[in-house]
Amino acid sequence: MQLILTVDIEGIGFKGETVTVSKRVGRNYLLISGAAVYVTPENLAKWAEIRKNLPKTVTQSIWARKTMRRLSEMNLPIPMHPRHPWTLSPAHVVVAFRKQGVELNESCIILPEEPIKEHGPAEFQVLVNGKDTVEIHALIFPIDLENPDDLPEDFPPVWGDQTANMTDIVLEALARNQAANSPSS
Repeated sequence: MQLILTVDIEGIGFKGETVTVSKRVGRNYLLISGAAVYVTPENLAKWAEIRKNLPKTVTQSIWARKTMRRLSEMNLPIPMHPRHPWTLSPAHVVVAFRKQGVELNESCIILPEEPIKEHGPAEFQVLVNGKDTVEIHALIFPIDLENPDDLPEDFPPVWGDQTANMTDIVLEALARNQAANSPSS
């Protein structure tokens, strides 16, 4: 089903864009909430005019937001040697991400100014698409030298709570749109 979005929707498209979605998503989430309208000649003309007047800001790709959401909910395991001294470096972080199926460059890793030299929880940032940062939660733990791929038994799920559903995504988009269009106090 083709629809015209009335707001930016993470993972789907931008305001004024014509998108193709499943009938279920279109009817149950986008149309009913007002986040989209049917593609008609009148709506195409109306939204073409609206798009011309939208600010020409640099926008994230529809996948950048989705990537940032997933990374922010992640619990990154970073195994480090239990006995040899070490200081966490971007190379360690890149390897830890790679083990979870995420490829990125060392230049995307923004570590805190204070060096991390101990096992335990850690936070740092990742630069997405060269312009937006996302906070990463990690747990640095002593690697089991006999079973180096094993995580500690009490380690939380790596990918955290991935319960963001379409309703939440649409409601967040509508709230962002309302906040952007409300007069500032």
